[in-house]
Amino acid sequence: MRSPSADSVRHDLVLVGGGHAHIQVLERWAMAPVAGCRLTLVVDRPVAVYSGMVPGFVAGQYTSVDLEIDVRPLARRAGARCIVAAATGVDADARRLLLGDRPPIAYDTVSFDIGSTVAGRDVPGVREHAIPTRPIGGFVRRVDDVLMRLTDIVFGIPFLPFAVVLVALLRPSIWNIILTISCLLWRTTARVIRSQVLSLRERPFVRAARVAGASDLRIMYVHLLPNVMPMSLLYVAFGVAWAVLAEASLSFLGFGDPRMVSWGQMLYAAYISGSIRHAWWSVVPPGLCITLFTASVFLIGREYERVVNPRLDRG
Repeated sequence: MRSPSADSVRHDLVLVGGGHAHIQVLERWAMAPVAGCRLTLVVDRPVAVYSGMVPGFVAGQYTSVDLEIDVRPLARRAGARCIVAAATGVDADARRLLLGDRPPIAYDTVSFDIGSTVAGRDVPGVREHAIPTRPIGGFVRRVDDVLMRLTDIVFGIPFLPFAVVLVALLRPSIWNIILTISCLLWRTTARVIRSQVLSLRERPFVRAARVAGASDLRIMYVHLLPNVMPMSLLYVAFGVAWAVLAEASLSFLGFGDPRMVSWGQMLYAAYISGSIRHAWWSVVPPGLCITLFTASVFLIGREYERVVNPRLDRG
């Protein structure tokens, strides 16, 4: 939609900030503009963060990307001017909005929706143990940094010593082994998938979907998930193979579930009985089964990747 010409402008409406109320104004203005009124949006950064989705973000239902709204396509659809600058003050007498590093702009009506800043940082313990949710952009970055630092810490934990200590404390059982493997299995997959999603969100087709008005769920399931699925299936195959090897390693060390039969338990029984040196038939079959199983899971994952992403066959 085109902006009204300077000669036809009878009223200047200036929106300062990319809050939810101003987003709604832009959407409604795109559908039903007011004749003779020029709309101007002033934001300090072109990407606004919607604070209403923070509870879902904290609960893990949304990513930090889902909270972001690029206001520039909305402004173009509404025929509004979009000025990326920080509002530093208001000259009420001259009806001018003062901007940093830019000349002031005139207004007839001005609206402020710039969010709020959490007070109470001087309360003892708040600065050290609390994360303010306003400004919301800083809160999202802090939460993302905390999650990534947690991943870094988990990367520093060696599997076998951690598993041996945990299983020894909880007693050997298949459920404790599953718990031990689950505690460390996710770290590589989480980092790789996060990196791929951060790369995909900057692709033109995702930006085009946002401009077209696609919802966050549609972007996730129609545009992001199909592109992440091949990598996810590959890491599922890696995870299954790694879990089998981890269980076999723990069982061979004597920390497996004594009530269950596994390839690792067979190797452990051959080792403690001394037959591992002279009875090859007690060692080779379980070792060969572990090798064939992990290889088959990897090949199945690769084939699923070809089914999900047919472009791999074109090469």
